[in-house]
Amino acid sequence: MTKSERLQPIVKVSESRERRAAGKLAEAMQRRQQAEERLKELQRYRDEYEQLFQRDAHYGVGAEKLRDYRSFAALLSQGVEHQNRKVKEAAAACEEARRAWLETRTRCQALDKAMENHCRAERRSEARREQRDSDEHAQRIRGEAIADEGE
Repeated sequence: MTKSERLQPIVKVSESRERRAAGKLAEAMQRRQQAEERLKELQRYRDEYEQLFQRDAHYGVGAEKLRDYRSFAALLSQGVEHQNRKVKEAAAACEEARRAWLETRTRCQALDKAMENHCRAERRSEARREQRDSDEHAQRIRGEAIADEGE
């Protein structure tokens, strides 16, 4: 069994690991994007609520409505802060998944390169062997031809 044949299962395992790592990276990127979209929605909703209150306040509001507004605005701000933390966590997870994928990719590329080098060396060795066999065959034929002429 040649070195390249022995390396083949290792290369396949490495490629499988790289695909899994790439899948985890894609999932992490999707979670980060969803978290960012949710944050934007919350911020937009908070801004719209604030604009509505400003418009209503222009015409005058009572103490109860003002208290309700402040209470709900505080809840919205807490939601935005919470979602901000989720976005940061998702970004960190995404970066970790990217780092893990790059590590597996680098290992996979190194194994691919080793496999190519072994295959190339095996082809050169096979070509030299074929050339040597061909040269020996030609030399035998010449030797036989010379022997036939001498008879």
